[in-house]
Amino acid sequence: MSRKAEIQVGITVLVALAILIFGVAWLKDYTAQRATRVYRVSFSQGGGLSPSDEVHVNGMRKGEVKGMRLVGDHVEVDLLLAREIPLTTESRVAIRNVGIMGERIVAVELSTKGREYRKDEIVPGVYEPGLGEMMGSLGGTVDAVSLLSTQLSKVAE
Repeated sequence: MSRKAEIQVGITVLVALAILIFGVAWLKDYTAQRATRVYRVSFSQGGGLSPSDEVHVNGMRKGEVKGMRLVGDHVEVDLLLAREIPLTTESRVAIRNVGIMGERIVAVELSTKGREYRKDEIVPGVYEPGLGEMMGSLGGTVDAVSLLSTQLSKVAE
Protein backbone atom coordinates (compact mmCIF):
# COMPACT_ATOMS: atom_id res chain seq x y z
CA MET A 1 0.00 0.00 0.00
CA SER A 2 1.37 3.39 -0.94
CA ARG A 3 1.94 6.26 1.48
CA LYS A 4 -0.77 8.33 -0.25
CA ALA A 5 -3.37 5.57 0.21
CA GLU A 6 -2.47 5.22 3.88
CA ILE A 7 -2.95 8.94 4.46
CA GLN A 8 -6.33 8.87 2.65
CA VAL A 9 -7.50 5.93 4.76
CA GLY A 10 -6.35 7.68 7.95
CA ILE A 11 -8.15 10.92 7.03
CA THR A 12 -11.31 8.97 6.12
CA VAL A 13 -11.28 7.15 9.47
CA LEU A 14 -10.78 10.40 11.40
CA VAL A 15 -13.61 12.15 9.51
CA ALA A 16 -15.92 9.18 10.07
CA LEU A 17 -15.05 9.16 13.77
CA ALA A 18 -15.73 12.91 14.05
CA ILE A 19 -19.10 12.50 12.31
CA LEU A 20 -19.99 9.62 14.64
CA ILE A 21 -19.12 11.59 17.78
CA PHE A 22 -21.00 14.69 16.56
CA GLY A 23 -24.02 12.58 15.56
CA VAL A 24 -24.24 10.78 18.89
CA ALA A 25 -23.93 14.06 20.82
CA TRP A 26 -26.60 15.71 18.67
CA LEU A 27 -29.00 12.77 18.99
CA LYS A 28 -28.50 12.62 22.76
CA ASP A 29 -29.30 16.32 23.08
CA TYR A 30 -32.24 16.02 20.68
CA THR A 31 -33.86 13.11 22.54
CA ALA A 32 -33.18 14.70 25.93
CA GLN A 33 -34.83 17.96 24.85
CA ARG A 34 -37.87 16.17 23.48
CA ALA A 35 -38.71 14.27 26.67
CA THR A 36 -37.93 16.98 29.22
CA ARG A 37 -39.20 20.22 30.66
CA VAL A 38 -37.18 23.15 32.05
CA TYR A 39 -38.04 24.62 35.45
CA ARG A 40 -36.36 27.78 36.78
CA VAL A 41 -35.57 27.52 40.51
CA SER A 42 -34.33 30.35 42.74
CA PHE A 43 -31.85 29.61 45.55
CA SER A 44 -30.22 31.95 48.08
CA GLN A 45 -26.83 30.53 47.00
CA GLY A 46 -25.41 27.97 44.58
CA GLY A 47 -23.14 26.20 47.09
CA GLY A 48 -20.89 24.24 44.71
CA LEU A 49 -23.60 23.24 42.26
CA SER A 50 -22.61 23.27 38.58
CA PRO A 51 -24.20 22.60 35.19
CA SER A 52 -24.74 18.89 34.39
CA ASP A 53 -25.08 17.98 38.10
CA GLU A 54 -27.82 15.45 38.78
CA VAL A 55 -31.41 16.17 39.78
CA HIS A 56 -33.00 13.46 41.94
CA VAL A 57 -36.75 13.20 42.38
CA ASN A 58 -37.64 11.22 45.51
CA GLY A 59 -34.23 9.53 45.28
CA MET A 60 -34.29 8.65 41.57
CA ARG A 61 -32.24 10.45 38.92
CA LYS A 62 -34.75 12.24 36.72
CA GLY A 63 -32.86 15.21 35.31
CA GLU A 64 -29.87 17.51 35.36
CA VAL A 65 -28.85 21.10 36.01
CA LYS A 66 -28.94 22.81 32.63
CA GLY A 67 -27.58 26.23 33.60
CA MET A 68 -27.05 28.73 36.41
CA ARG A 69 -26.89 32.49 36.69
CA LEU A 70 -26.59 35.13 39.39
CA VAL A 71 -29.69 37.37 39.45
CA GLY A 72 -29.49 40.13 42.03
CA ASP A 73 -28.89 38.54 45.42
CA HIS A 74 -29.91 34.99 44.48
CA VAL A 75 -28.97 32.23 42.05
CA GLU A 76 -31.40 31.00 39.40
CA VAL A 77 -30.90 27.42 38.28
CA ASP A 78 -32.47 25.86 35.18
CA LEU A 79 -33.46 22.26 35.89
CA LEU A 80 -34.05 19.88 33.02
CA LEU A 81 -36.58 17.36 34.37
CA ALA A 82 -38.30 14.40 32.75
CA ARG A 83 -41.61 15.53 31.26
CA GLU A 84 -43.62 13.10 33.41
CA ILE A 85 -42.50 14.93 36.60
CA PRO A 86 -45.16 17.56 37.48
CA LEU A 87 -43.43 20.01 39.81
CA THR A 88 -46.16 21.44 42.05
CA THR A 89 -46.38 24.21 44.63
CA GLU A 90 -46.27 21.57 47.40
CA SER A 91 -43.03 20.03 46.09
CA ARG A 92 -39.74 20.93 47.81
CA VAL A 93 -36.59 21.63 45.78
CA ALA A 94 -33.24 21.71 47.61
CA ILE A 95 -29.52 21.80 46.90
CA ARG A 96 -28.22 18.87 48.91
CA ASN A 97 -24.81 17.48 49.82
CA VAL A 98 -24.58 13.78 48.87
CA GLY A 99 -20.98 12.75 49.27
CA ILE A 100 -18.15 12.93 51.72
CA MET A 101 -16.19 15.05 49.22
CA GLY A 102 -18.92 17.70 49.01
CA GLU A 103 -20.70 16.61 45.84
CA ARG A 104 -23.98 18.46 45.31
CA ILE A 105 -27.25 17.51 43.66
CA VAL A 106 -30.64 19.10 43.39
CA ALA A 107 -33.11 17.00 45.36
CA VAL A 108 -36.83 17.26 44.62
CA GLU A 109 -39.29 15.95 47.17
CA LEU A 110 -42.22 15.52 44.81
CA SER A 111 -45.79 16.09 45.94
CA THR A 112 -48.79 15.64 43.68
CA LYS A 113 -50.77 18.06 45.84
CA GLY A 114 -50.92 21.73 44.89
CA ARG A 115 -51.01 23.22 41.44
CA GLU A 116 -48.37 22.62 38.80
CA TYR A 117 -45.93 25.46 38.10
CA ARG A 118 -46.41 27.27 34.81
CA LYS A 119 -43.58 27.62 32.31
CA ASP A 120 -42.83 31.26 33.22
CA GLU A 121 -42.92 30.83 37.02
CA ILE A 122 -39.87 30.73 39.25
CA VAL A 123 -39.88 27.87 41.75
CA PRO A 124 -38.55 28.72 45.25
CA GLY A 125 -35.67 26.49 46.32
CA VAL A 126 -33.88 25.76 49.59
CA TYR A 127 -30.13 25.57 50.17
CA GLU A 128 -29.17 22.84 52.66
CA PRO A 129 -25.71 23.37 54.17
CA GLY A 130 -23.38 20.41 53.92
CA LEU A 131 -20.91 18.88 56.33
CA GLY A 132 -18.23 21.46 55.52
CA GLU A 133 -20.50 24.40 56.35
CA MET A 134 -21.67 22.71 59.54
CA MET A 135 -18.09 22.09 60.68
CA GLY A 136 -17.18 25.69 59.84
CA SER A 137 -20.01 27.08 61.95
CA LEU A 138 -19.10 24.69 64.75
CA GLY A 139 -15.72 26.44 65.09
CA GLY A 140 -17.34 29.52 66.66
CA THR A 141 -19.25 27.32 69.09
CA VAL A 142 -16.05 25.55 70.20
CA ASP A 143 -14.39 28.93 70.86
CA ALA A 144 -17.38 30.08 72.91
CA VAL A 145 -17.41 26.88 74.99
CA SER A 146 -13.65 27.18 75.56
CA LEU A 147 -14.05 30.79 76.76
CA LEU A 148 -16.95 29.76 79.01
CA SER A 149 -14.95 26.93 80.58
CA THR A 150 -12.00 29.28 81.22
CA GLN A 151 -14.30 31.77 82.95
CA LEU A 152 -15.93 29.02 85.02
CA SER A 153 -12.49 27.80 86.11
CA LYS A 154 -11.61 31.31 87.28
CA VAL A 155 -14.88 31.60 89.22
CA ALA A 156 -14.35 28.19 90.84
CA GLU A 157 -10.90 29.16 92.18
